[in-house]
Amino acid sequence: MPPRWGHVQQFCEIQGYKRSETDHTHFSKPLPDRTTPGTMISHGKDGQTITPSTWQRVWKHQLRLLSEDEFWKGLEGEPVRYDVSPTLEVPQFLPDYLQLFLRDKLHYDGGQIARLSRDEAQVLMDEYYRREILDA
Repeated sequence: MPPRWGHVQQFCEIQGYKRSETDHTHFSKPLPDRTTPGTMISHGKDGQTITPSTWQRVWKHQLRLLSEDEFWKGLEGEPVRYDVSPTLEVPQFLPDYLQLFLRDKLHYDGGQIARLSRDEAQVLMDEYYRREILDA
């Protein structure tokens, strides 16, 4: 069965796309790779069948689905897979002030510092100075 624009609207609503209205209905959704695929539908086109060439552009390039089958699964409420690159964990380097604190105040060595995330290092520093203020 060829899809209609109403199917695309239903898919986007079911899959949690953000909806906005202008002269068209716009749908967008941020993905783990920090891209935001989306599509737009002209008002009053819900029942109109999508042509094959437009349909491929919609599911593949606008919605960025892994396959057309993902669209039909998503329309049934199942989770869908997007055609996105796996996200790589970008290492968070500690700013100089945290590295100096860990080395000079807590006497951590380079290996101990390297194993800490920025958030962990910040918590250590916050707790250290909180205790220092309370003890004063």
